[in-house]
Amino acid sequence: MKVGIITVHNVINYGAVFQAFALKAYLKQILGHDDTVHVINYTPDSLESQKKITFSKNIKADLIEAERLLMWEKLKRRSEAFDSFIGRNDSLTAVCKTKGEAAEAVQDFDVLISGSDQIWNFDITGGDRTYLLDFPGFPGIKMSYASSLGSYRFHENAEQEIASVLKTFSFLSCRETDGCAYIGNLTGKPCCHVCDPTLLLDADVYAGLFENRVRDKIKQLAKKDFLLIYNLNNSDEIYQTAKSVADKMQLKIYQIFPSLRKNRVVDRILNDISPEEFLFLYTKAKFIVTNSFHGTCFSIINRKDFYTVKPTGSNNRLSSMLDEMGLSDRLLAAASGLSESPDAVPIDYPEKASAIDRFTAASKEYLKTALNS
Repeated sequence: MKVGIITVHNVINYGAVFQAFALKAYLKQILGHDDTVHVINYTPDSLESQKKITFSKNIKADLIEAERLLMWEKLKRRSEAFDSFIGRNDSLTAVCKTKGEAAEAVQDFDVLISGSDQIWNFDITGGDRTYLLDFPGFPGIKMSYASSLGSYRFHENAEQEIASVLKTFSFLSCRETDGCAYIGNLTGKPCCHVCDPTLLLDADVYAGLFENRVRDKIKQLAKKDFLLIYNLNNSDEIYQTAKSVADKMQLKIYQIFPSLRKNRVVDRILNDISPEEFLFLYTKAKFIVTNSFHGTCFSIINRKDFYTVKPTGSNNRLSSMLDEMGLSDRLLAAASGLSESPDAVPIDYPEKASAIDRFTAASKEYLKTALNS
């Protein structure tokens, strides 16, 4: 059996890179052959353009681009580190620049999986139906694994056509409970709620990835007790939460964020961290504060105490996962403000283990059932 995965795998985003790696790695675990699973190297120009510095007439956007230009060497190093990680770990096919090229590439596969992350959110993908496996005549099995819409819903004028594409799937799953309900109603087929692929792998699998790939200066920083901030966008609540916890636990504050601007509560901003160094820092941190879905996943994988501050916009993928695992109390108020400074409350992971294991076990069973059908 030859399995192909289509997902957003080649952007400079830790979560995107690790979810693609994790699904491929877990499928190889259960199928048992190194050459069985491949990531379709679908790389449309819309994704490649995100890596370039471009100026427009939008002042706010141009200020961000100017900052990126000032830190070009750091960003270049980080980009090369991402490319290296993807090239070593993802078992890629030849590059496919268009949906037509992807349609040709997938003909060699027995099973095609629409992978995780918000690949069904047309606001993010620009309506690209490649991620819906819209390949008429594909002879194999189509399925999805944790494919996500976020809060997006297809336009009513397109719903019938989208539904006809999704009805060609033998198995459907989604990362959010409300997304499962929506897809189920749209297609009339069951849609299973599953965990993100990163949660399919144990912490020691990720630890094996950063061995001998962490710079000495990062190792030295990690010798101090620290709280780690991993945020996708800034908010006062992120820093308020981090300072409250760090003060109580007497921790330094490090932040993974691609910027030259350091908030006053942060002791060290880390703006050129490789994927391997990201994993390393997560194993060493004493506490995590994040507003990232995958930042939350890796807190749980490493059994770290954490708080997730609700990001602006949709929070359904976070609430779906944390509710399932009995960790909803770790999700803090959104950008409207925190009512009080959070305490450094530890998580009783042994008490939460049954809920976490039940969710991941059900997700693994979904994959095994689909691949053995």
